[in-house]
Amino acid sequence: MTHRHIGKLSSWDLRLNVNGLNHHLDIEKHAALLWVTRDELRLTGTKFADSRSGMDRRRFFQPKSRLRTRKALRPFSTGNGAPIMNGKIHLRATLIGAICALSMVTIYASECAAATDGSNMAQSATVRDGSHDFDFIYGKWRMPNHHLKKRLAGSHEWDDFITCDEGSPLPGGIGDIDYWKASHWKDFVGVTVRTYDPKTGLWRIYWVDNTFSGGIIQPPVVGKFNGTVGIFEGPDTYNGTPIVVRYTWTVNPKGSKVVAKWEQAFSKDGGKTWETNWYNEFIHDDNCTPTS
Repeated sequence: MTHRHIGKLSSWDLRLNVNGLNHHLDIEKHAALLWVTRDELRLTGTKFADSRSGMDRRRFFQPKSRLRTRKALRPFSTGNGAPIMNGKIHLRATLIGAICALSMVTIYASECAAATDGSNMAQSATVRDGSHDFDFIYGKWRMPNHHLKKRLAGSHEWDDFITCDEGSPLPGGIGDIDYWKASHWKDFVGVTVRTYDPKTGLWRIYWVDNTFSGGIIQPPVVGKFNGTVGIFEGPDTYNGTPIVVRYTWTVNPKGSKVVAKWEQAFSKDGGKTWETNWYNEFIHDDNCTPTS
């Protein structure tokens, strides 16, 4: 590397050999060297900003005609045959070290990306097919309900009533839907939509009703089954208080009168403690009538 003057501009005459390829660059003395070498060598990875605020790094580049690659180059020198010493040798070492660091960043990033892709592929290959986990809900149901009168208020008083439900699959394996009717609240109708993601094995459960939702589908709870028990959680608010909602589904053995049980719980401390405020059971009944 030689330090020379081109007209009134002070510049570096930089010669590098990287992976067997020779490179020759003319760079202004105050240029951001890492930018120039990074672009010339086509390195990728973290970008190093110029320390002088507002400087456009493009102003430091020499015209393209001044950038050239040569097949054979002399060893680094000051131009008169003498080797570079003291400050210049430190600059050379620093520059070469930075180039090596940039190269390592590139290699490391590529390896990390490959490892991540491999991990994702392995994860996809091991995801259990849970697309039929809610098949048990297809049909018509009578549902004894047990509903806490006051939520998150330390209440221990419960309302008991019967609701009716009918579940069916959505087309194309998207998931399922069920319609829930109650007389505990006048002419109450609620709709649950469950969607399944085969890549992650996760279900998302959405709820909307004609009495309390105001036409807004509530945020989903998300989760999956582990054996016969499914846990589904998600953030929500209750009376203006941020909470976490948890649904717990328990599927009973085949032949049981109560096919499944659903339970709802709220947490206002991020899941440290829970209050169960509602649960019901699913019993086959083609002629169900809601009671209050």
